[in-house]
Amino acid sequence: MRIGLMATLTLLLAIPAAVAFPLSDPAAPWVTAGAPGVAPTLDGVIDAREWAGSVPLTGFGGVNTQELSSIQPTVRVARDAAHLYLAVHVPLPGGRAPVAKARQHDGAVWEDDSVEVFLDPGHGHQEYFQFTGNAIGTRLDARGKDAAWNGEWQFQARAGKGSWSAELAIPFATLQMRAPGENAVWGFNVCASIRGVGSISWAPVLRSFHEPARFGHLRFSSAGAAGIETLAGLLQGGGEIKGVARGTGVSLRWQLSRDGAQAIEKRLSGSGEFAFPVELPRDGRFPAAGRYTLEIVAERAGDKLPLMRLAADHTVSPPLQLRARAFVYAGRLETEAAVEAAGLNPADLACRFALAPEGGKPSVTREAALENGRTARATFQKAEVPEGKITVSVTLLEKGMPIRVASKVLDRPLSPPWLGDRTGITDEVPAPWTPLKVRGKEARAGARGSAVSVRPWGRDYRFEGGLFPAQVTAKGASVLAGPITLRAARAGQALPWREAWTKVSKNAPSAVDLAGGAVTTGARLSGTARVEFDGMLRVDLELSPEGGAAPDMLVLEVPLRAEHARYLYHFPGQWGSVENSGALPAEGWHHAFKPFVWLGDEERGFSWFCESEENWSPADPERAITIDREGDRVVLRLHLVEGAPVQKPLKYTFGFQATPVKQPEKDAWDYRIHHGGSYTLHKDLYTRQGRVAYPAAGLIRGEQGTFEAWVQPLFDSDPSLPAEKKRGWGNRGIFSVRLPDDTNFGIYWNELVQGPVVWVRENGNVTFYAGAPIACKSGEWHHLAFTWGDAIRCYYDGECVFERPRRGLTATPLELENTEIVLGERLPHFVIDEVRILDVARAPVVPAGPLEADAHTLFLERFERLGEANTFQPEKGPAGKLHGGATLVEGRFGKGLAMSTRGMAGYTKLDRLAEMGVRTVCFHEHWTPWQSHPYTTPENEPKLAELVKAIHAKKMQLLLYMGRKIADIAPEYELYSEDVLMMPRGRRYTRQPPQTDWGICWRSHWKEFALKGLAETMDRFGSDGWYLDGSEWPCPCTNRDHGCGYVKPDGTIGPTYDIFATREFMRRLYVLTRQRRPDGQLNIHNSTVMVIPTLAWGTSTWNGEQLGSIDRGPEFLKLMPLDAFRTEMMGHPFGVPSEFLCYERPWTTHEALSFTLLHDVLVRPNGYDDRLEEVASLWRAMDAFGRNKARWLPYWKNSDLVRPEHEAVKVSLYTRGKDGTLLVVSNLSAEARTAKVELNLKQLGLRAGAKAVDARTNEPVTLENGRLAVELGGFDYTLVHVR
Repeated sequence: MRIGLMATLTLLLAIPAAVAFPLSDPAAPWVTAGAPGVAPTLDGVIDAREWAGSVPLTGFGGVNTQELSSIQPTVRVARDAAHLYLAVHVPLPGGRAPVAKARQHDGAVWEDDSVEVFLDPGHGHQEYFQFTGNAIGTRLDARGKDAAWNGEWQFQARAGKGSWSAELAIPFATLQMRAPGENAVWGFNVCASIRGVGSISWAPVLRSFHEPARFGHLRFSSAGAAGIETLAGLLQGGGEIKGVARGTGVSLRWQLSRDGAQAIEKRLSGSGEFAFPVELPRDGRFPAAGRYTLEIVAERAGDKLPLMRLAADHTVSPPLQLRARAFVYAGRLETEAAVEAAGLNPADLACRFALAPEGGKPSVTREAALENGRTARATFQKAEVPEGKITVSVTLLEKGMPIRVASKVLDRPLSPPWLGDRTGITDEVPAPWTPLKVRGKEARAGARGSAVSVRPWGRDYRFEGGLFPAQVTAKGASVLAGPITLRAARAGQALPWREAWTKVSKNAPSAVDLAGGAVTTGARLSGTARVEFDGMLRVDLELSPEGGAAPDMLVLEVPLRAEHARYLYHFPGQWGSVENSGALPAEGWHHAFKPFVWLGDEERGFSWFCESEENWSPADPERAITIDREGDRVVLRLHLVEGAPVQKPLKYTFGFQATPVKQPEKDAWDYRIHHGGSYTLHKDLYTRQGRVAYPAAGLIRGEQGTFEAWVQPLFDSDPSLPAEKKRGWGNRGIFSVRLPDDTNFGIYWNELVQGPVVWVRENGNVTFYAGAPIACKSGEWHHLAFTWGDAIRCYYDGECVFERPRRGLTATPLELENTEIVLGERLPHFVIDEVRILDVARAPVVPAGPLEADAHTLFLERFERLGEANTFQPEKGPAGKLHGGATLVEGRFGKGLAMSTRGMAGYTKLDRLAEMGVRTVCFHEHWTPWQSHPYTTPENEPKLAELVKAIHAKKMQLLLYMGRKIADIAPEYELYSEDVLMMPRGRRYTRQPPQTDWGICWRSHWKEFALKGLAETMDRFGSDGWYLDGSEWPCPCTNRDHGCGYVKPDGTIGPTYDIFATREFMRRLYVLTRQRRPDGQLNIHNSTVMVIPTLAWGTSTWNGEQLGSIDRGPEFLKLMPLDAFRTEMMGHPFGVPSEFLCYERPWTTHEALSFTLLHDVLVRPNGYDDRLEEVASLWRAMDAFGRNKARWLPYWKNSDLVRPEHEAVKVSLYTRGKDGTLLVVSNLSAEARTAKVELNLKQLGLRAGAKAVDARTNEPVTLENGRLAVELGGFDYTLVHVR
């Protein structure tokens, strides 16, 4: 569901193109558009005469793999003086017609049979254009992901028999570009979406089509061109690979290897059409199975860049493959044979399937013909499957004679060892909950004093006849305004219930079971209820028509006291907003069916939930759920039946739960969680990154100038390294200028280029990007410079290493407030000295001594002395502020600044976390190669044991990652995936090692597999709990094989949300964790998910990711209204401590703390430097004050104690009476201000002469006559200790 945290943080940094293909990368495909020609007629028909001068292109693979697709579109590329032209022919599987439904411009075109063209004319690997069209000609265009952009371009499509084709004309002007010059190179990709095949791409993208760093290269050359027309010879196991080459001096090189063996190489030269014969090794009558790696390169003598390159993998499958799928609950074993019998007549072929005890003779056989000439299937029921280990085999028959056999051994496929596992099942009540208390044994409606009271921790559910509570108390207050009632009516006349009764059928500390019922005219109600120790109430009802006219209206009414129903949360939510949480609207609320609704205040609430809308027939489906304000009541209504009388028994299952669900033993202030786990955490040396920031006004001109400095890399740079060894090396910051609105520019050392790169980003779009490979050794001094004016030029030791035409750097005024120059920051493994900025573009002369300030010098910094408050005063320019770990060392001339501090010998990242006060480390998904798997590999097991030991030695805890997915590379995937997946397939995710992961359903037996494995992992390695990423998230599922879904009146299958199964998984996981670690943790990443029956088991939660990928406006309250934060993010009304997730977008950690701290919520620290230090200072301040002994009074409850002067200033406080008060003072606006706050010292228990200090720095804060004044920036906060 979510990408890994540290990967996300890397993507959000200012330095672009972290994993961009350099021009030399052999994985990046190339194609060259030749000399401009005559424009084709655009009608969707690809006329060979019109496209005679074009270059062909093919070689499409799946996303996240270089594996060639079985279906290969063919693309033709051409150009004239004003346009780029493309023609695309797309074959379709099974000879079907194209499918296209989107007819609106910028609609969901990508969901149809469609093609997408991506262009990055600046080759900056970030800004790009998208042109998409479907098989009926509907278009979508976008700049990046901004579909609001509309370009001027043409697209025509034409459907054919078993295929479709399209022609595109894209004017260079619509890309804001002139016609490309000779040998210009653009980022380029062509992709296709094919129903029944999926998404395929010419360039090897990893996650989606929108990866400009992974685009291929489109070269423009009038001197030569080359492209591939067909790969049929490889895909069909023999034949030819064909293409075309144009120009003089063109040579082609073709390499093919199998399973990493020595490649076969062939060469051709000349111009015109070419063909490489493909002869794969044979296995009898069939091509030899294996993974074939193909590389084709076309080059022109004297060129530095290729004309064409294609690198791809193709797996030749064995002629006969056997797959088996087990459906455990349904009791069947499905077998399938995939036949790749090239050259054989499918009509002559059949398959014989057999089951046998391992080592024994077949006990059952079944013969099947081939479907579509490629597949045969046979199904065996459980009674036919032998016990224990079995051999499943298939024999390929040709005219009845066996020609191939495939087999596999399965161990109890329909009775796997985890089936029925009871790990985590107990009748004991785990801490912090307490055993249920019960008063009364039965109740009848109307009988005075007749009631059954069931009391989970902190709550009281009172039943007075029937299965719904008549009264509910939570945290000392009655939340219901009357009994929960199932209203019945006939023809508008109410039908009152009679003889309602409740009886306790089981009374145990962990669960109390009730039975009950009632009657009304024409219907009888009966059912059961169960109250569990965490306060979850499940009610199972059956309404049966009897004895006359049955009701035609059934509405479940939940009346709540208005003062305890001020906030509304409903699930599911929406990524990118908090629209599903906040203050209950004044006009009430209504919606189509949703599985979970909570209403409450800041301290308590009441929830209703239901897994599906089975047997719901509301008059208006969009008003299936309504919430109405009725005086001092708020009434939640579930409209079950409205219209036709009930004709058959109707069954319903509802859940209810009052909150908070528990008194947490600890909270996020105690757990102190950091998300930096890795197998080398205790070995990697800690390196402190540093930066120096100067106000930029007056120090740099946008239209022309020069930056120069002496730099000493503290690393080796080697452009000859293979690409895979460069990745992960890290981009290293040198110099940048930061402006508002995501505008910045500068120079850094790029990991894949292995050299300096200059970039310009304007309003979030990279408008310039160029670099040059440089080889150098660690410790060498080099002079580095770049100039801008009529072009951007980069110089290394006085030599120009690249030049690109461009007028200036940026038109954005550099006098703007908050504009700064930054040296260092991102992996700045350099010593830097003698930094100078000029107001002219001047080719540098490598200086023999210290630089001087001349008439053109705007800024000159020599780093000779660090002043007070960590400041540098340059020889020319304003003072700069030092941040992080930079230190003065020996420079090129005098002193220099080491921009990063390598850790002390033996001082690791784990040491750093321990020193900062971290108590819990989360190890994300890569602790196991299989996503959300309870086990890791034998290779990782000793690493995990060593890591646990190292973390425990620091008195810290380790939480391992767990979600609710299954990886297609997991050992269990083939046999059980179809049985355990949520259907339709969803929650798709990809990661490394290459895999596609899908959401599973906890109603399946995967629940037992996961719980058994998680317990065994804890037993073996001693980890301390689990970081859960979506495990608590109930998902809609229609997989009937494990009991999900229901048949709707129209015969289709409706989804069920697996709330109760998810709840069982979470409860059992909590129990098994606490059985092994009494202080163990379940930390839940729950963004948008506050479904309390599943979330209750968390020791803490981590919320907020849903906002982490959007831009901030001028006021944060537009994205995060305070009422929404109090509803969803605070945790207090639910009884589950909360922490906030911040990706430094749309807020920085410091800015986010300005509103989270007001709610007693921390931001989880990222990294090892500034953000960790800031949060660690909060931990220390709270410890010093004694937070755990204080009473918390938030801003909405303390108006008699504190009074801010400005509405943008909010104050929450912790009070210990005469022992002091700790104030959180926040400015929730973008403007800086003096925050003035009046304190009622007497009411706070403080003396009139009380003093105030900054709780983090212990510096004095102005406090006179109870009036506090502190200076705060925009979205800023401070902690003030008054004593």
